[in-house]
Order: sequence, then structure tokens, then C-alpha cells
Amino acid sequence: MLGTGRPLSSRCRPVDAILPAAPSIAARASSAPTRHSPGDLHSAGTWKADRGSGAVQAVLDVLHVDDDPETLLLVRTILEGEPDLRVRSFPTAAEARSAAAVSPPDVLLVDVMMPGTDGPTLLEELRLLPGCGVVPALFVTAKTHPDDLEFLANTTAVGVIRKPFEAGALVSQIRRSVTARAL
Repeated sequence: MLGTGRPLSSRCRPVDAILPAAPSIAARASSAPTRHSPGDLHSAGTWKADRGSGAVQAVLDVLHVDDDPETLLLVRTILEGEPDLRVRSFPTAAEARSAAAVSPPDVLLVDVMMPGTDGPTLLEELRLLPGCGVVPALFVTAKTHPDDLEFLANTTAVGVIRKPFEAGALVSQIRRSVTARAL
């Protein structure tokens, strides 16, 4: 639990209400064929073989944009600890847009309040890029007003993660967003 000490259920609009429970990425990938040589880590949506066990798992490319350096570092630290997630972090909407244009991610993690281009506007712009039209997106926000949350719920994002968030909840919501999009 980060921040307030209150349970997640009192601080966060649960993605569970939007996304069904689904098997883990590793479980889905265990039956998938190896597309690359062992140990390779390629661009978005590829497979990574574990050299030691021969197991194969999906590696999800998460594009994260947030103007707060502490949040960027926190999310990067959390996601880098997950073997099935690769994170690309950007402090501005312009940098995130450029990166997505070159290599579309598997998941978008977008801060709502940023200087210049806000999160909902950035998401609309990203949707126009080749390969980003149906990429699952999660907003990350400190906003708590019901009107703000309702507005975000009516965008093309699959969910909202409220700050402060728990590490486990962040990771599971990212995984569920991809699983729900695949259904």
C-alpha cells in the first residue's frame, strides 16, 4: 500500500468491474510456439524464452507517460521486477507519442494531468497512430471527483488506476487489460 494507508478499495475505481478475471499471461503463453531464439527480447508483443528452463512467456511492452519523475521511477521500478513486462517511460506527451509512432506498445499507461497535452487528449492522438488504435490503455490519476472519474470511464481507456496505488494492483491491472482486449 502506497501513500494513504487506506485499503485500495476505498481509493481506486476497480478495473475488475470492467475487466473479467482471466488466466495469467504466462499461462496463456506456455502453449505458444517460440518465435525467436532463446534469450531474445524483441519489440512489443513478442515472446521471450527462458534460457534455463526452456519456458516461453509473452513479454508485454508497456508505454508509460507521466510528468512526475517520482511516479515514473516508481512505475519503472515496479514493472522492471516483472519478467513478462518491459516498460518504456516518458516524461512528456510528445516523447510518448514519438515512441509509440516508432514502436506501438502492448499497453498504454497514461497520466491524466500533464502540462501541455493532458492524458485524455494524448490517448485520442495515440489512437490515430498505426498499431495504437486498439491498444489497451489505463489512465493513472490523482483525481477523485466522481465527475472526473466518470469522464475517464467514458473514454477508450479500459480502466483507471488511482494514485496512490499498490504495486500488485498496478501489475495485475496491466495484465488484465491485455487479456480483456484479447477476449
